[in-house]
Amino acid sequence: MGSRIPADQIEMVAEGLIGGQVAVREVRKYPQRAAAIRLELADAGIGLTADGSDFVPVRAYITDKKGVTKVLDTSYVTFEVTGPASIIGDASTNANPMKAEFGVATALIRAGGTPGEIHVKATSKGFTPAEITFESKAPAMAAVGTVSAPPRVLRTAAPAPAPATVAAKAATPAETQKLNAEIKQLQQELTVKEQANQELQMKLNEKK
Repeated sequence: MGSRIPADQIEMVAEGLIGGQVAVREVRKYPQRAAAIRLELADAGIGLTADGSDFVPVRAYITDKKGVTKVLDTSYVTFEVTGPASIIGDASTNANPMKAEFGVATALIRAGGTPGEIHVKATSKGFTPAEITFESKAPAMAAVGTVSAPPRVLRTAAPAPAPATVAAKAATPAETQKLNAEIKQLQQELTVKEQANQELQMKLNEKK
């Protein structure tokens, strides 16, 4: 019998051929036992605006000791945030802790109304935790010193009477459940899109 190849030396190679020639080539390392978490900010270089509504995804990758993602891992990851921000959703919406899909768990971090430094920590039982730090920026201000033309007065018919104001109604349990489902679907879509972007980036790096 021949000697066994160490797991850390195993590579999975996929090649696409056109006319018998290799047109595209993808190489993946074979992951070993899950051991740690790696955090990445998926803001597409746009950043985070401290306006109380802007948010960014933070990805927690379950990896082996060499950083290779364990795509079949479905562990639950708990996120903690400190600074002027909060996590969208909680345990009631299955948002935090978040179950990993394809080895990735995603938290949506929403900025507060004050700019500043934000720290996010991800933990999962049995794995080395990870932390990431980024900043939210103040919203862009309108240009100062510009002169605008005076408003133009138009003669119009008398305005129609305003409709009666309806008091806001509290959301029903069914509406709350629907909103929670929409949040979870958004998180899943963000995860899939981020993974697709990473695949394209790796292919571009291979061609360089």
